[in-house]
Amino acid sequence: MGTSQMSRWRLVAMLGATAVTVLLASAADAGGGRPGSLVRSFGDGGRVETPATGGNMFIAGVAAQQGGMVIAGGHVGRDVDAGGALTALRYTRTGRLDARYGVRGRARARFSVPVFASAVLVQPDAKAIVVGSPVRDGRDLGFAAARFTVTGALDRSFGREGMVMTGLSPGLGAAFDAALQPDGKLVVVGRFLGAEAMSGQGGSDIAVARYTATGDLDPAFGDGGVVRLDTGHATESAIGVAVRPNGKIVLLGTVPPPGGRGETLTLLTQLEPDGNRDETFGSLGLIRSSATVSDLALARNGEVMVSGDVQLGSTRSGFLLALFTRAGRPFRDYGRNGSVVTDFGPRESVSAPAIALDRRGWAILAGGWSRRGSAERRFAVARYRPNGRLDELFSSDGRVVTAFRGRRAVARDVAIVGRRRDLVASGSATARLRRPKDRAAFLARYAGRHF
Repeated sequence: MGTSQMSRWRLVAMLGATAVTVLLASAADAGGGRPGSLVRSFGDGGRVETPATGGNMFIAGVAAQQGGMVIAGGHVGRDVDAGGALTALRYTRTGRLDARYGVRGRARARFSVPVFASAVLVQPDAKAIVVGSPVRDGRDLGFAAARFTVTGALDRSFGREGMVMTGLSPGLGAAFDAALQPDGKLVVVGRFLGAEAMSGQGGSDIAVARYTATGDLDPAFGDGGVVRLDTGHATESAIGVAVRPNGKIVLLGTVPPPGGRGETLTLLTQLEPDGNRDETFGSLGLIRSSATVSDLALARNGEVMVSGDVQLGSTRSGFLLALFTRAGRPFRDYGRNGSVVTDFGPRESVSAPAIALDRRGWAILAGGWSRRGSAERRFAVARYRPNGRLDELFSSDGRVVTAFRGRRAVARDVAIVGRRRDLVASGSATARLRRPKDRAAFLARYAGRHF
């Protein structure tokens, strides 16, 4: 499996990072100081470390829950690169695990096979959904999802005893992202490998499945609830998804070069509510040379923002933020030819940022940080104004890097939380990280008064 076909979580996991969650909060609400500074009332001086139980832990995503709670979702297992049991952890506003949720703050769903988590969502009724790919013998078998009640129990009104598993016959598939529709339906996206690809003779197509609120495949979508989308390229996959208020589904995909030589292209496409492709929307191209996209978000005016990273020479990389019109075309007046790049230093690299957009159009990117010659990993966070410029009120220059006492911690997902628009992000542990102190989830909370 080539890296261009992996989910954004697996791409970052290969950097050697540990499960991470970042929370940016309103200073007025959380007792923080200057925007971008750690909120001292959260955990231990703004940081929280949650040890794994029953093996290692991979945190794939994070989402807000009612009452200022935060849900981090992922999987736990002996070898996190091979999947495990889907898990959801609930934190209070002070960064403590909520003892009323699941078993001492942790909920868990065990499938018949290990599952590699890729996303977590919270419904308006505060139920949490963790999505991933079932795995057997190193192969992704399709899509899986577990739904938990507000108390952390498996929701028996969803699928079979709270769990759903969908094979993508006559081949294999992997789930890379998920989103909720306004009507409560669940959309899961990833890739489909047909029989020819399994034998090494073919590539992959984009796979999209839609589930009803009860966990059944939606017969009104595609072919029995599943769309296999071939946009005309040998290998393609969807790594991000967002749903518009009218039910149209925006997909962020990647198209690697034939034979592995050349640049990976970014694909934006859109499906109608019934699963047919919207031929009036989309683009395929290179945002910038050596750029890798990782996430997308929809602005209130319908524009699409895409995050990623870009090589800045042989020794470092920076954050990438690109803007697309409502028709999916590059917004050429944004930054330089449609995108902006943020450098973190002459020897520093930042990677695979997740994105969150405030209702005012302010963007937060959160990802991993590393320095040439060092094994340490840190959080990297940047905040942008609607015009693409860094917010100089956030940590003095719009950027902040946070260490966890020598841990290998990388931020992986980001979401906005609470009535004062707090912010959250998340991460993973890999098989390469066998140090006991790295087998944990990490959280940091930042003041965000002006956000």
